[in-house]
Amino acid sequence: PRPRVRVNTRVEVSPVLHVSPVDMTGTGSAIVAALVGTREILYVADTDDGVIRVIDAGTFAELSSLGVGGAPSQLVMTTEGRMFVSIRDRHAILAVTGTGTETDPLCITGRAETPAEPLGLALTPDENSVLVASGWGHALSVYGAHGLDAISTTELAREPRAVVVSDDGKRAFVSHAVGGDLDVVDLAASAVRHVSLRSKESLASGRFGLGDFALESGQGFALAKSTAPAGRVFAPHAAIRPVLVSTEDQQASGYGSVEVGPTEDFDVAVLDDDTGVLVRHTMGNEGGTTCVLPRAAAVTMAGELLVACVGSSEILAFDAAAVNPHEAKVRSWKVPEGPLGIAVDEASARAFVWSQFAHAVTSIALAGKPALTLASATLPRTTLMSPERVRGRILFHSADARISADGRACASCHPDGRDDGLVWATPDGPRNPPMLAGRLEGTGPYGWLGSSMDVPGHLKKTFARLGAKGLPDPDRDALVAYLRAMPAPDRGPAPDEALARVGARIFDSEQAGCASCHGEDGTTPDTLTHNVGSWANSDVRGDFDTPSLRFVGGTGPYFHDGRYRTLDALLRHTNGKMGQTAQLSAEARSALVAYLGTL
Repeated sequence: PRPRVRVNTRVEVSPVLHVSPVDMTGTGSAIVAALVGTREILYVADTDDGVIRVIDAGTFAELSSLGVGGAPSQLVMTTEGRMFVSIRDRHAILAVTGTGTETDPLCITGRAETPAEPLGLALTPDENSVLVASGWGHALSVYGAHGLDAISTTELAREPRAVVVSDDGKRAFVSHAVGGDLDVVDLAASAVRHVSLRSKESLASGRFGLGDFALESGQGFALAKSTAPAGRVFAPHAAIRPVLVSTEDQQASGYGSVEVGPTEDFDVAVLDDDTGVLVRHTMGNEGGTTCVLPRAAAVTMAGELLVACVGSSEILAFDAAAVNPHEAKVRSWKVPEGPLGIAVDEASARAFVWSQFAHAVTSIALAGKPALTLASATLPRTTLMSPERVRGRILFHSADARISADGRACASCHPDGRDDGLVWATPDGPRNPPMLAGRLEGTGPYGWLGSSMDVPGHLKKTFARLGAKGLPDPDRDALVAYLRAMPAPDRGPAPDEALARVGARIFDSEQAGCASCHGEDGTTPDTLTHNVGSWANSDVRGDFDTPSLRFVGGTGPYFHDGRYRTLDALLRHTNGKMGQTAQLSAEARSALVAYLGTL
């Protein structure tokens, strides 16, 4: 008989690696620090390369990466190590498991559709739900953390960005890149309460400009919640003065109201976690610290509020217990360009910063003074970006005196390359800045008066009106290259495609007359100026350039002076002066608005 052969079937199994986040607040960020056993690992949402990068926090060596099929915006991790990632340009949220270390790769284990442009993420305290703030989709969505089943969606105002959840799990706080309010959402009832971020100075002086659109307004990209001092939510933002005090005189020597004070202030709103209302006596602009383009924030256990200022490539630390933190700066760190994420590690008294523009990770010391930068490493790029575009993006977000004499960046008026929803006083009269991303090609001439035949020429005039000498040709060309390549939002499918098709027929009809100036697709304007009876106080001319209608559905208010809050209001009040739309039924106007939202 054949001899028996004993086969050893024992398989060597690698030990299961436990991963847990260092930050237990359940707040999303572009960078997350976690412990894998006793080893500290960093997870980075690399928007440019479309990957989650896994980095050893001690050596900054890259261990692995996971392609996510789009541009990741934020990450958030449960205490059990399950990670969620928002995919900005694919209207989706992913669930990811694994540690990304040598023996345990990251793996996508779940996916759910979201409203257009998911950005901010947060977990409820029980970690049963994950919240998603969608920018272009202007919504807050709630999904089950275990199966990513959709639970609820609440419509919000324009351009929501960051989201945090109250300690009791009952409320979500949502910041906005456009507008002067912060939303407090009752998660059980899906009810929204708006908290004004207008400063006391604005409220006291009655500086109301043109309607509701010219108030001092907060561009809020970042939110942070604290455990020390407990029960506080921090909303760093920019407070803007776009117009003069008088509504009868909307002219200025430049863009903005430099005659009555600085155009842009940095402020930190402090809200009570338990009630969702502003803490008394916060929100005062009494000087304080300048932070141009605050884009990320975190709070340490030692009671410091860290804010990433993209305009100056700095991390600023403030006393989080101060009545108005922006007046209580503690120290600052210089970091590589484009700091968009902060992860705090209390155990080692460090914070890690992800600088997207420079493609770099930096470690800063939280203990001791003066401020100390421990290490920084630039990661290789896998997606080719020309040096010109890289330079142009940095310039677009820089507080550069060659661009603006008062310290504004291009992104101050065009957050994320879009419009700020405000009306500015200019030498030509009141002006509503247009969206730039995805709208430059084939839409000249430029400016509301159509006075610039190309983008470089328009930039030159803009710099002059901002009191700056302008950029040398190589830098200006780099800025133009970035403007032309600036990513536009991925809007996803139309909410009601059948209704939008009806609206398309109305748009193209001779009776409505929309296509005669804006082109058959709404995005190829006739390059002419027209007088449509929209003359406003202090306008130097009454004829205005025909704008492209691309992305018009998400860029209100409308007209050069922002006089119409909604597209429906515009269609009802411009009859005979700009097309023939007032005679349309409410249903037909809704169809036309639905179509405009697809352009």
